Amino acid sequence: MSHHYTFDQLITALRQVGVQTGDLIFTHVDLAALGMPELASPNGQRRNRRALGEAICTLIDAAVRSVIGETGTWLVPTYSYSFGKQQIYDPATTPSSVGTFTEWFRQQAGVMRSADPMFSVAGIGPRAVQLFANLPHDCFGSDCIYDRLRQANAKIVNLGVGVRDMTFLHHVEQSVGVPYRFKKLFLGQYGPANGDKTHLSKTGWLYNVRPFTENCRPAFGKLDPVLRANGVLQAAPVGLGEVLSITCGDLFNCAAAEIHRDPWFLAQGPALTHAELLAKEQPVTAKIGLLAETRFLDTQNLIDTLWRLPRDIISAGYDTALNLIAQQFSPNPQSPIPNLTIHEYPSGTEAFTWVVPEAWHCQEAYLETLDGRRLFSYADHPLHVVSYSLPFEGVVSRAELLAHLHPHPLLPHATPFKFKYYERDWGLCCSQDLKNSLTDDAYRVVIRSKFSYGTLKVGEVVAQGRSPHSFVLCAHLCHPHQVNDDLAGVVIGINVMRELLRRNNLNYTYRLLILPETIGSVAWLQERAKSQELRTKNQESSAPSLFGGLFLEMLGTDLPHSLQLSLQGDTPLDKLMMNVVQAHDTASWVGAFNTVIGNDERQFNAPGIRVPMLSLSRVHQPNHPHYPYLQYHSTDDTPAIVSAERLDASAALVLKIIDGIESSPIPHPPSPIPHPPSPTPTPNYKGEVFLSRYGIHIDPTEDPEGRRHLFKVMNLIDGTRSIEQIAATSAAPVDAVQRIVGLLQQHGLVAL
Repeated sequence: MSHHYTFDQLITALRQVGVQTGDLIFTHVDLAALGMPELASPNGQRRNRRALGEAICTLIDAAVRSVIGETGTWLVPTYSYSFGKQQIYDPATTPSSVGTFTEWFRQQAGVMRSADPMFSVAGIGPRAVQLFANLPHDCFGSDCIYDRLRQANAKIVNLGVGVRDMTFLHHVEQSVGVPYRFKKLFLGQYGPANGDKTHLSKTGWLYNVRPFTENCRPAFGKLDPVLRANGVLQAAPVGLGEVLSITCGDLFNCAAAEIHRDPWFLAQGPALTHAELLAKEQPVTAKIGLLAETRFLDTQNLIDTLWRLPRDIISAGYDTALNLIAQQFSPNPQSPIPNLTIHEYPSGTEAFTWVVPEAWHCQEAYLETLDGRRLFSYADHPLHVVSYSLPFEGVVSRAELLAHLHPHPLLPHATPFKFKYYERDWGLCCSQDLKNSLTDDAYRVVIRSKFSYGTLKVGEVVAQGRSPHSFVLCAHLCHPHQVNDDLAGVVIGINVMRELLRRNNLNYTYRLLILPETIGSVAWLQERAKSQELRTKNQESSAPSLFGGLFLEMLGTDLPHSLQLSLQGDTPLDKLMMNVVQAHDTASWVGAFNTVIGNDERQFNAPGIRVPMLSLSRVHQPNHPHYPYLQYHSTDDTPAIVSAERLDASAALVLKIIDGIESSPIPHPPSPIPHPPSPTPTPNYKGEVFLSRYGIHIDPTEDPEGRRHLFKVMNLIDGTRSIEQIAATSAAPVDAVQRIVGLLQQHGLVAL
């Protein structure tokens, strides 16, 4: 077969399948299937294969361009999967991982490339710039490149590639919603891959992944006979294969119809429920059996029972702890129904700007010398491994090890608690003393961890009052092998709710939320916001309002109580709680919002929510060298630093606050602030923005003031304040507010 003959044959085939001048086309190419099997064979001489490859690539390029003409636009996949492989993505230099032709094409004059660090696309033609502009950080979601192709009714024109390899179908799966895929956020870096880190930037990208089980593997080939039978797939022979053509609209509609008929149509099968998938994915070694059934444990026994569990945010250890807590609220030993409701949010659930991550399981991890002397291990203490560390096994240099080894900043003998829930990296933790002793040239690292589809769980206990208007107590159950942060708050919340459940004359309703830090609050608030929205649309009464809350944290130390006010700071609840705390703990101190300790109260006070939640803790003041307390985030945070007496005293103080609320009228929200003059930034987000997802970052070491201004400004953007008013309230310069608003506006988070 001569190249000239192939050229004529390819042009004829393209025209036979309906490709015309001015078309917008997306093309997968398989050179071997077009009659160039030498390119897929390792036996040929490399030089000849390279020359042959360039010749056939040039031929295909010339043939396609001659058919679509100068008014046509041609897109080709140049997928690199960079963020998934923990590699820097540089659109100009990062190679394509999907074939000889795609790598050749992206390097041609006039070809541009999209910003997607996983599934980038290269293109040429008058419509390429518009198609690639301001793509959302979502590989297959709304307004992605495939969605734009569908809206433009572009054609997928595959050369030697069958339906089974049409990546467009992942867009269909995400748009329609299939039960075997979930969204996963990949964080990574953009910039030159030449080692120049000064021009790198961080960002996140969503990819609708599948669990790594055989039944979830793609089976797109099942769609081929359907498309041919419907007459929407055009085919013409060329070389050893075919040229296929179908409009994106026809492909989407046919695939969506089959998915609606059978949600597992495009997957291998058999169909399994989410629970079955989770059971299939979760390794036996990570399954932690339920503890001995013991009800109504006192304060000390609760701590002794729960604190050693590996309570990572989505994990078997966390689930075990929450199930045991549920036992503490069973009405009686014979009742199978506890007073604690467990809300579940599957991996990939989008909660405002956040995304629920996967479950994480660590089976084994250790650091040892090359002669086999083990220095520490996960079995010794779970804090020796960064929570949500990637798996890693290998011999590394001392320099590489130290870059992944984290000591405690204040306690030379202690191991710190570190987590990277969204950053894809591996990491170990140890004491500074041990780190200082590492003098060998190389070490062996083993981290056998596993990620899987899972469900984030939030426990909710409700003490019903005469009024449905609710006050929320909140504490986080995560942070493995630590007590004061924040098992202390959980135990206090349990004791307070036990007392409230015994009362039968409550004026208001009280809720206790036990959750994973930040993401738990965001997920619960998102669910509640959706519930309210649906009821409003159905013209039913709205869900009972949350009129306030109190976050319980770090209450086991011998420090005096510290009360952090709500964002507004002068609500009736702020005044009431301040009076109660100061009256019952004369050594207590009060701080403004976000100046004492920052936690889930930020989510309740955030734009779009605006529930005045305060926080109660026992911590040093921020200027203290041991702030918030010396043992914070370390292996020293054990039962030894807390006492049942202090926890019980804090629980009594919370009950005093509730007594004050019970004797007060319902605190109404403040009157709306008159609409200010423009420009007035209005948020397109609710809750605290997940900055890493958008690559919004102000380095706290380089610009600490800018970092502080960023969070203050974000909290104040609610459509009621002008830029000048935000600047005055936050004590930030007007130009700093303008810069932050502009940064948020770039990502569609703010409208002006």
